[in-house]
Order: sequence, then C-alpha cells, then structure tokens
Amino acid sequence: MLDVNPILVVFSGVTFLIMLLILNSILYKPMIAFMSDRDSNLNTNQDSIIACENSIKHNQEQYEEIMHNAYVESEHIIDLARKEASQKADVKIQDAITSLDKEYVVFQSDLNNAKNDLEKSIIANESELSQAISSKLKNL
Repeated sequence: MLDVNPILVVFSGVTFLIMLLILNSILYKPMIAFMSDRDSNLNTNQDSIIACENSIKHNQEQYEEIMHNAYVESEHIIDLARKEASQKADVKIQDAITSLDKEYVVFQSDLNNAKNDLEKSIIANESELSQAISSKLKNL
C-alpha cells in the first residue's frame, strides 16, 4: 500500500509554508495594497466628481441669477431710455407748437394788415371801381 514518509510530509509542509510567505510578500501584499490604493483613488475621484457636480450646480444658479439681474437691469435701462426719449420728443413738440403759434400770430397780423390795406385801397378807389363795374355790366 501507500507508505507515508514523515520527512517528505514535513518537507512538503515547510515548502508550502515558505511558498506562502514568499507569495504573501511578492504577490498578495502588493495586490492588496494595489486594490486598497485603487479603492481610495475611486473614493477620491467620486468625491471630486460630487464636488464638481455641486460646483456646476452652484455656477448654474449664479449664471441664472446674473442673467435674471441683467434682464431686470436691461428692462430698467430701456424704460429710462424710453422716458428720456419721450421727454425729449415732448420738448421738441412743445417747441414746434410754440414756433407755429408765433408764426400763426405773425401770419394773422400780416393778414389783418393786408385786409386793412385792401379795404383802404377799395375805399380810396371806390369811384373808379364802381365805374369799371358799371361799364362791364353795360357791355354784357
């Protein structure tokens, strides 16, 4: 049957333990350290990703607030510009009305003077005009 050689069993056991120690120092410890480093890097990267996402959200909120404030300010500036333009237009219209009123007064005065001159001329030449009208009526 099978004989068990105690020296061979002890030698195999010692060889197995030595191989475990060698593999532990060469393979298992570096692999465990690599996996631990990888896990810590993944956690760090995940934390960085979360921080970046929060920063993006914060920047987006700031952007929206700035755009809203810019819109409100632009509406305010447009309203001020419209009011200023309206005031300038009102001043120009008022100046034009005043100028036209002055021209109208001058025109009316000139017209009244011309009317008075015409009346004086008609009165002064009344006899000549009446003879001219009579002669024309006779010719018809």
